[in-house]
Amino acid sequence: MSREYTQYPDHVLVETPTGLVKLSITENNHIYINGSQECRQCGRSLTQTVRGREVSASLHVNDYGKGFEPSRDSSCPTSSYNSFYSSKATEAQRKAIIAAWVPAVNAFMAAHPELRSAGNDAHANNRIMSIEEEITELEQKIAAKRAEINSLKTGVEPRQGVILFSCCGAYGKPNPNHKCDAPRYEMDNS
Repeated sequence: MSREYTQYPDHVLVETPTGLVKLSITENNHIYINGSQECRQCGRSLTQTVRGREVSASLHVNDYGKGFEPSRDSSCPTSSYNSFYSSKATEAQRKAIIAAWVPAVNAFMAAHPELRSAGNDAHANNRIMSIEEEITELEQKIAAKRAEINSLKTGVEPRQGVILFSCCGAYGKPNPNHKCDAPRYEMDNS
């Protein structure tokens, strides 16, 4: 069965007390909230109005078991400061935006559980695709190493085939940034 990468739900517009925001549901328990400038797909403004001023902001939220809340900094689990970004928001505006967005997003997601499932399905599928690609790359490297061992056992120096840089582990294609004396070549058995 051939798989393809799945696009997660990323153009979900939600009205909040500070203005329209766009959600990107990247997995079951993570959402990126964008309240910056304008939506590229629909052209609507996502700039937030807080205390009479327009502010652009974004926020990562996670569900830690009691609904979505600002993502916690791993070095300080009680701090949500690093999950919020705005180049112009004051501390009071930052708090007002979080206070407006979090309940609005929780209410919206409670009303649309299919989005959470779609985000989780896309995340799982894309992770599987990534792992399968890593496995294919590792299998190619193993095959190249087996062929190298075989050529050493038989004493036949390979002259053509797969390019093999043993010093850095880059197999299968030339790397323009590679700094070796010279690549070794492995015989193509096809």
